[in-house]
Amino acid sequence: MKRSMMRELIGITARPGIISFAGGLPAPELLPVAAWSECCARTLAEDGPLALQYGPPYAPLQAAIARIMAARGAPVTAEQVFITSGCQQGLHIAGRLLMDPDSGALVDQFVFPGVRQAFGGPGRELRELPSDVERGLDLAAVERALGREPRPRAMVVVPAFHNPLGRSLDDAACDRLVELARAADVTIVEDDPYGLLRFEGQASAPLLARAPERTLYLGSFSKLVAPALRTGWMIAPPELFDKLRVIKESVDLESSAFIQRALARFLDEGRLERHLDGVRSTYRERRDRMLAALERHFPPGSRWTRPEGGMFIWVELPEGLDSLALLPSMVEAGVAYIPGAAFTAQGGGNSLRLNFSNATPERIDAGIAILGRALADSAGAGPIPER
Repeated sequence: MKRSMMRELIGITARPGIISFAGGLPAPELLPVAAWSECCARTLAEDGPLALQYGPPYAPLQAAIARIMAARGAPVTAEQVFITSGCQQGLHIAGRLLMDPDSGALVDQFVFPGVRQAFGGPGRELRELPSDVERGLDLAAVERALGREPRPRAMVVVPAFHNPLGRSLDDAACDRLVELARAADVTIVEDDPYGLLRFEGQASAPLLARAPERTLYLGSFSKLVAPALRTGWMIAPPELFDKLRVIKESVDLESSAFIQRALARFLDEGRLERHLDGVRSTYRERRDRMLAALERHFPPGSRWTRPEGGMFIWVELPEGLDSLALLPSMVEAGVAYIPGAAFTAQGGGNSLRLNFSNATPERIDAGIAILGRALADSAGAGPIPER
């Protein structure tokens, strides 16, 4: 057992005074403290001891999540909503459900470490799918990987605002992925914690809407409302629920009855959409500031994604700059990021992930300027001219 490099690095980069673009944190000033406090107080006052007791999944929360999914273009019944303790638990449950010791799964070359932890392990093969900053997921590589024997059990896909790449799949790519999954008879695990954080462009319907018979859909309120809620959901065929319950009971018995009830109130009162309106506006401004600062300060030859939502920008530096080796000196200079090596088993080389949601526009300007100067010094190129 080994802790992910990313969790270790976030601890290192959280020093006081550091401008951190490392963690995938929501903007702290936008966390709905007052609204959540009201929902919690009403839950205790109206539900009494039931809110603090053991209990089954809360039916009003399941119904509210079903409405969210219908608005995304994927109509489901409340009975298809399986409550999890965050998206990571959903990944763990899906991995336990689908994978045997000699099984294989398809994952992105650069992917959130929790995916590898959930689907990897002794005897399991993780076939990596390459992506490109401009082109996104390589669908030809997906077809080749699905065609190899033994056939994989699962294909883990982050279709909207991928962590760490920031990219999204358009309708044509989603349709092709579903076509390939059907031909290979493989289960799609759709990891979608960021889909509702779109602030630009046209949303694609979830893969679940295209292939409900072979998709396990994972959602979470961690990025939408607050990470500390530790509440998410899985959409699965009802015939799988007995197995899902057995796996979840072996981990934590059940998710918090109190949080589920308070969250159902938050959703039923329309607070989520009002909250997300402010989040989307703020995140768009911060993304724009970071993109403009990257253009001004980063070395010629750098490339980066331009996400239409979510929290992350992926950067590829010019060849010869090792983002992991450079990190200590960058932290000394006063700015932090997560190197690409934290997201792959192959070594991240010159890539890095920047989070734009957790820093004010002023700190984004200052931090990217510091980072650009430090990168120029490391490359021996001198100051980057303003562009």
